[in-house]
Amino acid sequence: MSLNETVIEGTLKPDGTLELDEKPKLSPGRVTVVLRQETKAKKPQPLGDDFFRMLEEIWAGQKARGHVPRRVAEVQAARRALRGEMEDEVEAAMRLQEECRHRRPAGGQRDEHAMIVCLNTNTVIYCVERDPVWEPKVDARFKAFAAAGDTLAASDAARLECLVGPFQSGDAAVLADYKKFFASPALQMLSVTPAIWERAAQIRARYKFQAMDSIHLASAIEHGCGLFLTQTPNWPAARESQSKC
Repeated sequence: MSLNETVIEGTLKPDGTLELDEKPKLSPGRVTVVLRQETKAKKPQPLGDDFFRMLEEIWAGQKARGHVPRRVAEVQAARRALRGEMEDEVEAAMRLQEECRHRRPAGGQRDEHAMIVCLNTNTVIYCVERDPVWEPKVDARFKAFAAAGDTLAASDAARLECLVGPFQSGDAAVLADYKKFFASPALQMLSVTPAIWERAAQIRARYKFQAMDSIHLASAIEHGCGLFLTQTPNWPAARESQSKC
């Protein structure tokens, strides 16, 4: 995007006038307006009993059919094969996570809106496939978020990564488990908007993250998430922040 171009959301009124959500940072003068209809985002339900019952149903089905969850090493190897090795940028990760924290209300206090917790792909995999080591930790985090009134979110990039494995293996049952998880009313799906593509490009260019990692982080930042939950060992900064499982 050039310096004399900006993307701003707004509302088209019945009389044809356009009300912008914010003031454009452009010089006064003639402009070209391109309108794209946005579908209203579904407000996520509170993280409660229905969400945890959904997880129990997934796990019971897996136990009944003898499903063996992938080991941590297998999950990590599969993600590396899909995304490539992410460069070890400790200071960059810390700065990016700081950006997320800056999106919270001033003084670190929450307002009337619950904090949105963005789930990284590995967190979803360990939860859905009930990894014996990490799933209990993820489940404990989820229950803590529910008690605090927080909500869960995941980017469309996480959905893509989670579905690749079942599609490749032809495991229709596990594929259905993931689709059920992502369809949960308690999970807010973060669409990848033009603003997120641009933010991801900035992250990729500045911090040298892999493209998919940049999209995950950009989605969390642009959608105002207060926390990015991950267990990725390639992010050493996560060990010093609340983003570790």
